[in-house]
Amino acid sequence: MSMIALPWLVLDGGGSSTQAGFVFAFSMLPYVLFGLLAGVVGDRYPRRTIMWITHTLQVFAALLVPIWALTGHPPLLIILFAAFVIGTARVFVDAAVFGAIAAIIGREHFSQGQATLSAAWAIGYLAGPALGGVLISLIGAAFALVVEAIMFAVAVTMILSIKRSLDADDHRGHEPAWAMMKEGLAVIIQS
Repeated sequence: MSMIALPWLVLDGGGSSTQAGFVFAFSMLPYVLFGLLAGVVGDRYPRRTIMWITHTLQVFAALLVPIWALTGHPPLLIILFAAFVIGTARVFVDAAVFGAIAAIIGREHFSQGQATLSAAWAIGYLAGPALGGVLISLIGAAFALVVEAIMFAVAVTMILSIKRSLDADDHRGHEPAWAMMKEGLAVIIQS
């Protein structure tokens, strides 16, 4: 929702469409900057910890803008900062979630689980902006970010309630990070 609400706030505050575009770009830039690193982190460190910490960061980043809005319109730098933090956290959450699927459903159902997760995310990326736009039109962009923060907090609670280990069975912690990133890049190029 922040991918829609934050640029909307820029436009709502009299900002240009170029500035709104920068905000959107700042929310997506972390995928380019940190995607491979996030994959390594998701394979090497406890996934539950990665997920709850990054979702907690998203809670605070999503609340930063509405809290600032109580005192007036948030400056562009604050909105850019929130977009970048939420986007960066999303990259690490995504990497940890994709890695956790095998631990949750087992290797024998991995392909089906990944396909189902990918389909759910695709639906979310299609329906999310539309639903976000409706929510923004009903309660405003700042309050929509409060709703998003609440959803992130619910995600933290749900992640912490998972009893099963979410970590990989293979212990790749001793493999050099650059080698793992190279392997990740090869997978991206092949797909």
